[in-house]
Amino acid sequence: MNIFRYRYFFRPKRCIIFTTIVIAFFLMYQLFSVGQLGKELSRRGPRSRLQTNFRSYEKADGFMMPKKSDKEVLPEQPEVDSLNFVIGVLSSSQELYKPTVRNTFRCLRSGEEIDYSFLNDNYCDCTDFSDEPSTSACNVGKFYCTHQSEHNVNSIVSYKVNDGVCDCCDGSDEWLHIKPPEHSQVPAIKQKGIYQVPCPMKCKS
Repeated sequence: MNIFRYRYFFRPKRCIIFTTIVIAFFLMYQLFSVGQLGKELSRRGPRSRLQTNFRSYEKADGFMMPKKSDKEVLPEQPEVDSLNFVIGVLSSSQELYKPTVRNTFRCLRSGEEIDYSFLNDNYCDCTDFSDEPSTSACNVGKFYCTHQSEHNVNSIVSYKVNDGVCDCCDGSDEWLHIKPPEHSQVPAIKQKGIYQVPCPMKCKS
C-alpha cells in the first residue's frame, strides 16, 4: 500500500516539473527570436547602406513596370515601356525616385537617406512614408494612378493598392493582378461601379 501511495504522490509533481521545463524552453526561444529580430531591424537604420535580403520572403520587387518583352501586358492596362517609371508616382516627380550617386534614396520630406534596395520593399523606412509609393505598406501614404486627367489629380490611399478592387480608372493600383478572396469575388457582369481584378479600362479622358 505504501508503494501505491508514493506513486500517486509523485505523479502530479512529475507533470508539474515537465510542464515547467517546457514553458521555460518556450519562453527562452521567444526571447531569442525577439533578440534576433531586433538585431535585424537595427541594421535597417535610416542611413544604413547595407545590402540585405531581409523580408525577401515577400518583397514587392515588381514595383517597376516591366517591358513588354519581359512580361505580357494585359490589354486593359496602360503600357509603360520604361523600366525607370515608378508606379504610383506622378510623372513630374519621377526624378525624385532615381538613386543618388551613393545608390541611396532620399526621403522626400524628412530628408532621411536609405539604401535604394529598401525602396518599395513592403516596409516603411522613411518617417514620411515616401519610400513606398507603389505598395500598401504605408497605409496612410498616397498612390497616384498612372492615368491622370487634365484637371484632376487621380490618387487613392495606399492601403487600397493591390487589394483586388480597381480604384484607379486604368487599374494601375492593381499592378500585381491579385484577385480578391474567392468568397468575395463578384462575376464581371454583376460588377456595378466597383470593379474587381482583372480591371477594365474605364478612363474617360
